[in-house]
Amino acid sequence: MRRLVISEQLYCQQKLKYLDSFLQRSPKPALLVSLMMLTVLSFMAFAPVDLGQAHGTSITYQPTQAIKIEALYDTGEPMSEAQIIVYAPDDPAKPWLQAQSDKNGQFLFIPDYTISGDWAVSIRTAGHGEMLHVPISAEGQVIVPVVNNAPSTLQTILMGAAGLWGFVGTALYFSNRKKS
Repeated sequence: MRRLVISEQLYCQQKLKYLDSFLQRSPKPALLVSLMMLTVLSFMAFAPVDLGQAHGTSITYQPTQAIKIEALYDTGEPMSEAQIIVYAPDDPAKPWLQAQSDKNGQFLFIPDYTISGDWAVSIRTAGHGEMLHVPISAEGQVIVPVVNNAPSTLQTILMGAAGLWGFVGTALYFSNRKKS
């Protein structure tokens, strides 16, 4: 075991020496760092933006006579026996209903349709969860939001500019390297 630890230390020291010599030979390490940062930022532009999710969960609802809530982890596994707290729009500080989801991560409740506004539903289990809002109109109808996951125009422009800058920067880096 001791021999393995010493070998790992020597390996790490050799890698550090190699990296140090590479950075000294490199004509512009700042350019390389800039290109790496630009690459990371361009990948971030492709990341889906959904501020409603927390800790890898997917919470959906379907309006019927009752509101059917389905709580899943990112993996598709149900959030079984999750703690559910429902808050009415007229008193959002006081829980209107407390319950648990079933083994399939599902839960049904019938809101008071005479109370219009956003019904807040908190779903939590083992540090995962989120707050879901179920809007009910003054006419007692559940409003189903339209979800659009397509990137915005600004995101599309930034992704294109970042990709172009990455290609140009990489080409400049390698063309400068050939001259040396």
